[in-house]
Amino acid sequence: QIAFTMAPLVVHALGLVSTVLGIFCVQTHESVVANGSSVSEESSLLQAEGGEDNDDVEDPMQVMKRGFFVSFLFSMLSIWLTCYFLLNVPEAPRAWIHFGICGTIGLLTSVAIVLLTEYYTDYWYAPVRRIAEAATSGEGVAVIAGLSVGMESVALPMVVLSVAIVAVFSVGFTSGLEHRTASGLFGTAVGVIGMLSTSGFVLSMDVFGPISDNAGGIAEMS
Repeated sequence: QIAFTMAPLVVHALGLVSTVLGIFCVQTHESVVANGSSVSEESSLLQAEGGEDNDDVEDPMQVMKRGFFVSFLFSMLSIWLTCYFLLNVPEAPRAWIHFGICGTIGLLTSVAIVLLTEYYTDYWYAPVRRIAEAATSGEGVAVIAGLSVGMESVALPMVVLSVAIVAVFSVGFTSGLEHRTASGLFGTAVGVIGMLSTSGFVLSMDVFGPISDNAGGIAEMS
């Protein structure tokens, strides 16, 4: 049916909307100083340059994660609405629920991969700290530690993806449609669509890297 062809396109279109909504949420709150008055983040950063404590400034990573989860919630809502209105067929009245579950599994998979990526690349967590500690012993030790962490970091995402693929195929296979194998494959496709529905925001998070690098370069030259 044409609805089964249109459903992935609609989900991706709504995924762009969810990305825009998430981007609108990427803004820091005003800092509150000791006397109760509020100051802007720019003022707080200028105070930090003068050597004062900068505990009131919100972590930029937390700001981006907040925007990501807003995008995640809207994407989940869009998946369920799309499945209800386009995949609700009379011959299998509960099929849309199965495909909605497939999309939700895909979304949760994307969240798991984002969190795993943060764990292996953020300086707050043990892997990066181990590399930094190894660097104190020399360049060779730092390279070896970095390679070992890099190879280790792909293991859990592979396990998560494998479990997700089996899960979405199984849920789609039991959707109640006549062609069960095709239903399982379509459930897998819906899961992939769900996993990629937040990809616009995830890719936009990479923009933070060049901005911070260039800001650091300007600070060093000045």
